Amino acid sequence: MDWNVLLLLMLSATFGISSSDLQQFYYVNERKSWLEAQSYCRATYIDLATVGSMEDMNRLKAAVDPAYTGAVWIGLKRYWVLSTGENISAYNNWVPGQPNEGNVEAACGVYSSQGWNDSYCSTKFYFVCFDGRASATDTFILLSSNMTWTQAQTYCSQHYTNLASIHNAQEQQQVLNVVGNNTSAWFGLISGQWSDKGFSPFRYWANGQAPESTSTEKCAAMMMSNSGKWTQSQCDLQNPFVCYGGLKFARIYYFIRDSKTWTEAQTYCRKRFTDLATVDSVKEVSRLLKAVDVGYSGSLWIGLTKAGQHWGWSRGDELLSNFSNWDAGRPNGNGQCVFTVDGVWRDYDCTVALYFVCYYEGTGYILVETSKNWYDAQSYCRTTYTDLASIRSPWEQKQVTDLVVKGVSVWVGLFLDTWQWSDQWSLSFRNWASGQPSSGTGSCSAVVMGDSGKWTADNCNWQYPFICYIEEDRVKKKQTVKVTVSSNGKTDLNDPFVKAALLNEIEKQLKRQGMANNTKLSWRPKNNTKVFTLKPKKVTD
Repeated sequence: MDWNVLLLLMLSATFGISSSDLQQFYYVNERKSWLEAQSYCRATYIDLATVGSMEDMNRLKAAVDPAYTGAVWIGLKRYWVLSTGENISAYNNWVPGQPNEGNVEAACGVYSSQGWNDSYCSTKFYFVCFDGRASATDTFILLSSNMTWTQAQTYCSQHYTNLASIHNAQEQQQVLNVVGNNTSAWFGLISGQWSDKGFSPFRYWANGQAPESTSTEKCAAMMMSNSGKWTQSQCDLQNPFVCYGGLKFARIYYFIRDSKTWTEAQTYCRKRFTDLATVDSVKEVSRLLKAVDVGYSGSLWIGLTKAGQHWGWSRGDELLSNFSNWDAGRPNGNGQCVFTVDGVWRDYDCTVALYFVCYYEGTGYILVETSKNWYDAQSYCRTTYTDLASIRSPWEQKQVTDLVVKGVSVWVGLFLDTWQWSDQWSLSFRNWASGQPSSGTGSCSAVVMGDSGKWTADNCNWQYPFICYIEEDRVKKKQTVKVTVSSNGKTDLNDPFVKAALLNEIEKQLKRQGMANNTKLSWRPKNNTKVFTLKPKKVTD
């Protein structure tokens, strides 16, 4: 084609991109307990603030209202924790006088034949990994390479299972057998854990505030009256707080009337949107129902399907992770729901009627002295309060235990979940209809519009309409860019082949600047006629 085109674009002004590795901090001037603040941050941003350096610390202080001089929650809990996320157990083997960590950096656990010592996590030692794979011949492995605690933890996670955890005298002896009498080595113990499960070793404790050799759980607050130094506080105190991460974008739901099997619906959603619908709160259930055509009262697929099993909380805001309180020998397969009695947990048949404990946002735990099965108790808590109670710390366990007469069993929100979202979303909010999913006929979940959006377990080969979703920040946004093009006067710029070549050239320029991902370009005709109109030449004297 005999044409020559000069494309004049101001791409940087229209498609500019900026990036930063710095964490974004957001001060929330609402008074909440540490756990309430954590839930708020996880729902609205990413998590409570994690601090990795003095630079982070300075920006964190700058985010707080300068007129405020009190305590501000951050995302650190003060206690010794294993790298698996477990609290340190009743067993420990500290050398007398240990731990004696300072205030400027996290301390991590060092194993020696004399017992446990603490040392700054940036120190380099040999380390002991735990290999929990079924095929492993050696459970504990000594790595004779000097690394910091964080480097060692990363290495063990990548090549084995994790850094070694020591729960009892037997494991203490097993580690001694591989370490020997003359070697010191890191194992999986660190002072404090961040809400986002990170292992940042940075600390900014005020004098005398560093963790002791105890499993007692307290939460870290930044004292604005003391240059932002950290103090240990009771986790139920009400303080403002700092979150990190950009605002989370809501899912946007799309109702597709075409009836398909669950697998066909999943394929359709993944091609045109993000995935089949994921729903993780009562509020999201309401938003999903509003997306469905008025008048439709049948079933429709969402993205939940039967998979492996794990324990999860009814509220769906956190998996069972760093705290558990099972009675001896539990769980033992007695059932898929959990009650607490005299401060411990037991698994039990979900259809048995018991008293139960609800949680009400802003108020706390409420004992309901009416006997219901677990599913009906869940429905009651969700319609009357917030949800069945979650217990994620010794402090929360005490709050629930203090409500109940000794020897009385009460349902809490823990259940054995055997379902997984199509997009691999890990949280465990479920909205099953009465008797579901045990009385269901299949392994795929459907919303029943005629039952207030409750869910059923249906045969995956049945054909239903379905709901897809896309995250709000990925919704396609149209933007018009004016382009000035000059030619040699012999080329018809409105020729379809020329217009296609021009778009191809623009896409090349965008790709060179890293800005063409998920971008679709098209010409917009003026007045539904031509794209390009001739601009008259300026008349010069």
